[in-house]
Parts: sequence; C-alpha cells; structure tokens
Amino acid sequence: GTTKRKSQKPRIFKGTKSEARKFEREMLRERDEGRLITKTNQTLGQFLESWLDEYEMTVGISTFKTAKDHLARVWKTSLHEIPLANLDTEYIQDVINGMNKDGLSYGTVKNFRDNLRHPLNRAVELKYIAENPVLLCRLPKESRKRKIIWTREQLDGYLGYINANRSMYTDAFELILFTG
Repeated sequence: GTTKRKSQKPRIFKGTKSEARKFEREMLRERDEGRLITKTNQTLGQFLESWLDEYEMTVGISTFKTAKDHLARVWKTSLHEIPLANLDTEYIQDVINGMNKDGLSYGTVKNFRDNLRHPLNRAVELKYIAENPVLLCRLPKESRKRKIIWTREQLDGYLGYINANRSMYTDAFELILFTG
C-alpha cells in the first residue's frame, strides 16, 4: 500500500502478488514467534543484502556489479555472521590483515575495505550502529614488485631469436620492446 503509519517504514518487495502474500505470511509468523529480524539483531550479511537492494536502484549497472563482487568477499569470511551491533574495528582489521597474508593484492584489499565502508556509512545514517568501524581500519603496507629490466645483451638476444623464428607476432613484440 501507499499509506503508512508515521512509525512504520515501507517494505519493498519484488515478485508476484502471491509471492508477496507468502512473504507477508512468513514475516507475520516470524513476528509472532519472536524471530523477526530487527535492526538490533540483524547480521552484517543480512544488512548488506538489504543495502545492495537499495544501492542497485541508485547507481548504474557496472557500479552495482563491481560493489556486489567486492562485497561477495564478506561471505567468504565469518564477518557476515556477526550482528551489526557487535561489529568492531579489531575484527574487520583481522580480516583485512588475513586477506593480505593470503596473498591478495593491495588493490583487492583496498577495494574490499572501501566497498564495506559505504554500506556501513548507511547503517550509521539509519542509526543501526553508532559509528563506522571500517573508518579506523588501516590498510597493510603496499608491497611493490621489483621490475626486471633487460640488459642490452638480453634485448639483442631476444630480438635475434624472434627475427630468426618469424611469426605473426614479431612486429608486436618489437613494438612492445621499443616502446615499453
């Protein structure tokens, strides 16, 4: 319906009328049994699912898909099972450090942290949590790989090899070698 009481928030449901009625009956059953998820007992995973539904309507498809892919990493950790109210900086920092130890790149770890920050900012706006615990998390030091630079002899040796064994990629290899 379009009308609501002042204290109620409207719920958006995607699907058929019969699916909506079934969903409503299930919600009423959960309410009567005391199992209804409220902002006080909602887990991070449940909050992220609702946030993604909201976020999908406000951004483009590629932005939404990127955020969803990065947040999929939350479900690969035990973070998604933690109640939103109990989420703390130390635990998120441990997950970030673990991702770094597992060999994930600096960019991947940074994207994970940044994409987790946005929904938690929304949780603060909705007063589900007092402050965003991700804001105090530090990224591990970025390790840069040492670049290998060929000597003149190595370059001449490779050029001699590709010229002796002409292939359709010879010109491309030479272009790459001489332009960096």
